[in-house]
Amino acid sequence: MSAKDEMLRAIPHQNRAATLEENSRGVLVTIPLKKRWWARAPLTWIFPLSSARRVQLDAMGAWVLSQCDGRHRVEDVVRQMMEKHKLSFQESRAAVLQFMQMLTERGIIAVLPGKK
Repeated sequence: MSAKDEMLRAIPHQNRAATLEENSRGVLVTIPLKKRWWARAPLTWIFPLSSARRVQLDAMGAWVLSQCDGRHRVEDVVRQMMEKHKLSFQESRAAVLQFMQMLTERGIIAVLPGKK
């Protein structure tokens, strides 16, 4: 089984600590950050540090995030995107995987291996 096949079987889950706030541009996702040992006064007096990471998602990004509910496999999201936007499977797979990688890097989702 190839790595691409394994990735398509994986199941994305949203970060439970993240909060979602709908606005006119889509969805604002806020992820709380752990406070580092060095992030205290007097350093924070000079360099104010944020306690959360915020990511603004457009309508399509919000839709992909809504599919990351622990029930849909990555392949399911790819196929739905393909049908919804009249894309080929490869185009849809590339777009969804790249976007999910960005969500993973920012701590918004975690992608867990699916059952074989």
